[in-house]
Amino acid sequence: MQTIYLSNEDTVDIIAGKIKSSQEKEINLLVLSRTLPVLSVVNLKMFKKIAENLNKRVSVSTADEAVKILVENSGIFLRASEKKDGAAEAKAKYTANANSFIQKARSVDSIGWSKGPIDLSSHCHPPKKQASDFLQESPPFRAEENIEENEKIKEAEEKVTKFQVPRASRNIFIGFIAMVIIAVGIAAYVLLPTAKIIITPKANPINTNFDFIIDKNIKELDIEEKKIPATVIVANIEKDGQFTATGKKQLTSNAVGVVTMYNEWSSIPQKLVENTRLSTADGKIFKTTKSITVPGFIRDETGSDVPGKIDAPIVASEPGPDYNIDASDFTIVVFKGTAKHTKIYAKSLAATSGGASGVTTVVSADDFKKAKDFLEEEARKDIISQLNDKKPSDLTMIDQAVSVKSGELVSPLSIDQPTNKFKASLKISAVAFLFNLNDVKAIAKSILKEINEEKKNFVLVDAGLDYGDALIIGSDTIKLSAQSHANAFNLVNESDMRAKIAGKSKEDMEEYVKNNYPDINKVSVTLWPFWVAKIPSIEKNISISLDIPRGE
Repeated sequence: MQTIYLSNEDTVDIIAGKIKSSQEKEINLLVLSRTLPVLSVVNLKMFKKIAENLNKRVSVSTADEAVKILVENSGIFLRASEKKDGAAEAKAKYTANANSFIQKARSVDSIGWSKGPIDLSSHCHPPKKQASDFLQESPPFRAEENIEENEKIKEAEEKVTKFQVPRASRNIFIGFIAMVIIAVGIAAYVLLPTAKIIITPKANPINTNFDFIIDKNIKELDIEEKKIPATVIVANIEKDGQFTATGKKQLTSNAVGVVTMYNEWSSIPQKLVENTRLSTADGKIFKTTKSITVPGFIRDETGSDVPGKIDAPIVASEPGPDYNIDASDFTIVVFKGTAKHTKIYAKSLAATSGGASGVTTVVSADDFKKAKDFLEEEARKDIISQLNDKKPSDLTMIDQAVSVKSGELVSPLSIDQPTNKFKASLKISAVAFLFNLNDVKAIAKSILKEINEEKKNFVLVDAGLDYGDALIIGSDTIKLSAQSHANAFNLVNESDMRAKIAGKSKEDMEEYVKNNYPDINKVSVTLWPFWVAKIPSIEKNISISLDIPRGE
């Protein structure tokens, strides 16, 4: 049997090496202090397993009660004592085993030791003291302190067994981690850098004029014939207003107006002849200009009498502006002094006008024209708003494609009729030809592509349309002129550019692009991560995109 002395300087791999290198089948581990590697049941079991694999048997000699407990739990044969002993007995056995070890060590010559007195420090690994010195220094074991010591040992064991890497293994592990970090760093330096390049090409303006037809009777776009389908909507509106007369004329004329005649006297109609005289409260006399019959009253469902009534034109009995009066009540002169005087009567709902004597203000032809122009302008605003309300959201309506028609100006007065104010009204109608804007753009782009047919690698961006005059061909068709504005952008061969700029510095890359790509207006470069100063050498890490405005 070979006895192997353990100390605090022995690591797990050193102890395992000693077990493996021993020539003896019986190996006894002498523990004179709480050697760190053996303060773990796991490590003790590992020592036992190593020995068994080599057909060897391992045992432990110790006087330390805490180590004894760990040894018993590991299944290793305990030579110091089989059970927990008292303090005196444990120390005696501990001393006896140690002395036996020393005597055997003195007598053994197989490994080159002398048989006389020896200095253990020159032969034993690793202490430089005699074994008896360790016995003197080893503290006595006291049973009453066993529980407290076991708790401390258990706590130490938990710390040790949680993570205990042998010193040699630790060095290998640290070296491995260092190699991984270096490899990752190299990979990151080579593979991680990226470049994001945004290119703004120069815009080449292209303009063209063309005509196209909007036709209600076709259903699909015809690019060759430049015809697009139309949707027609209609709106009608009437506007009226009061205007100032500005004409001047030497006149002698009688005021005219209209009154409503009422019959509350009888259910029998009352006839009145032409020139029947009507009188205002202040004595101004007007005459009817034709014979009329005023209907009799009617009794309604409630038993009340509803007067019969009829409108009648009147004229002042004398010329002059004094007879241009506001709405008034009239009595019938012929019935004065009779019961009919208050039962058959007349009322005007509007002022009389046209009475003049000498130079007076009249409605002129220019007054009527101005009134019509004003009403047309106001009516057009309203009718366009009305058309927009009717227009589908996916269709376009332009002023040139809206046809507005107005009727005749209507006024109760005529030209040269004396008045200061006059009323007038006007009816207008509108027809709008609606179309799909994309159809017009499709025609424009087909024309622009013909113009740029020699440029094979470009993008055409629509910049807008201007519309000219409209020509009405028929009730369902109109012809419009238009001007298209667009920009052509020459494209870049991205694969070729990546190959040419890979590995260049940012400044060299910008200079290269400037000298070799005249159609590029601007180039911006973003390098990542922050420490990267050059375009990556790996082409797939270079992204190139074009910044082209979308247009309208």
